[in-house]
Amino acid sequence: MVIDEADFYDPFVQANVQVLLRVLRQFDVPVLVMSATVPDAAKYFYDIGRLEEDTSDLDRTRCVLEDAGEADAAGEMSLAEDVADVLHPLVNANPPAAIIYANTVKRALAYYDWLRDHGVDPILYHSRFTEPDKKRIEGELIDALGQEAWEAGTASGIAVLTQIGEMSLNISAPVMVSELCPYDRLAQRAGRLGRFEEMGIGTLHVVTPTKDEELYPAPYGEYDREENEWRPGRPLAETRGALRFGPHSAQDFIDAVDGLYSTPESFSPSDARIEQNRDRLQTHLQDDWLIVNAQTSDEEEGRTDEWRSRDIPPQMTVLTVCPDRFDSYAEYRVFEQEYGVSVPAYQKDLAQRLNRLPDSKRVFTVADEEEKAWYSPVCSRTEGLILDQKREHSMQDRCL
Repeated sequence: MVIDEADFYDPFVQANVQVLLRVLRQFDVPVLVMSATVPDAAKYFYDIGRLEEDTSDLDRTRCVLEDAGEADAAGEMSLAEDVADVLHPLVNANPPAAIIYANTVKRALAYYDWLRDHGVDPILYHSRFTEPDKKRIEGELIDALGQEAWEAGTASGIAVLTQIGEMSLNISAPVMVSELCPYDRLAQRAGRLGRFEEMGIGTLHVVTPTKDEELYPAPYGEYDREENEWRPGRPLAETRGALRFGPHSAQDFIDAVDGLYSTPESFSPSDARIEQNRDRLQTHLQDDWLIVNAQTSDEEEGRTDEWRSRDIPPQMTVLTVCPDRFDSYAEYRVFEQEYGVSVPAYQKDLAQRLNRLPDSKRVFTVADEEEKAWYSPVCSRTEGLILDQKREHSMQDRCL
């Protein structure tokens, strides 16, 4: 079994992985855990017998980190304007070739809008696209900033990405703008700077999102609903204090990540909620032949006493193509996977006030049975499904 991008999982998922590894070990199943930025402490957390590392070329300078200052994350356009001194050279380059990482979809749209207003047609990529659109956009990114484009001398374009662009995307640019994130995430992003031969040393501008002159950590923290505010998680807070600007080698990133997660507990901290969920998975594995994830249980309430694969806010699936009738539930599930987009359920009320989601679910038939699902006609091929903002130019009815 191969577990790839292991660094990307949060402590909730890591606890599930830990249980799974124990079971696989009992059945003598070979396991390969892969990542570019998993710290040494992960070896003990996963109880791995051997750690294989590529130790070649660790000391060569890969990129130079520069402080781009603070940017107001509360304003949609002020965010990009606050770092305009960094963005203007990207726009004026001939040809423009850069990667911008935003920590949230809303802020990715702010960069995207700023670039469009300054005469650039960027490629936007985040999680709220349909699967066909994700595949198409990844192809566009490869064509614009992939290895063949650089070798042919045709590389050109500015990519605006969220965390989905940190994994399995073989693109590169000489300049990057990234919002502050934990050091391991920053290392993943920096891996797309000067990635290919003869590209030279890249420049990484680090932007610190703020709100009311305080660090705005979303999504790298916890949201306090009573106080209506985000609180930074330990990895982000410590990264802000430890971040060193200047030349960085691969070894510098390794040392920083090892320092950030120096113990198994710091790599994957646990609490009662995580432990209870882990124990539920252990019970399922002992007693059941089929394990069903309860995360999708009740999109309205968002509460479940069953095991969950992930710890995320309640989600709702919104269809971006209008459903009509399906001969079987299998046919409908394929349709849903292809044209459905998962969004936070809390966006529903705002989306309805903005007329981007109808007041009720659409009715259709599956195997002569009546079914209902959310449907929105505002999904855009270039911007995805944006329900919490009025995006006039992205209106696109895909009703079939």
